[in-house]
Amino acid sequence: GDTLSCQISIPANPGNSGGPLLNAHGEIVGILSTRETAAEGVVFALQAKHIHKALSDLRKDTSFHRVRLTSKSALTGLDRTQQVKKVEDYVFMVKVN
Repeated sequence: GDTLSCQISIPANPGNSGGPLLNAHGEIVGILSTRETAAEGVVFALQAKHIHKALSDLRKDTSFHRVRLTSKSALTGLDRTQQVKKVEDYVFMVKVN
């Protein structure tokens, strides 16, 4: 019944929350938020349209004028290999012992 998020079927691990969900055009369509621990590959993502609306509402507030949204992704038009190369410098693994 949660219309803010969508269910996707991908493997996800603890720490993947907050990661972007990209469509074939390199556009962010969601942000990984949680997974069903009792089932394999059941993951939920907050839909990007709701994030954009929240940021847009914040921009209307005079104390949040620095919030900026780009209308086009730098990954648009690139194939998956090129998209990965473009973002790989911004992906980090945090290992906790």
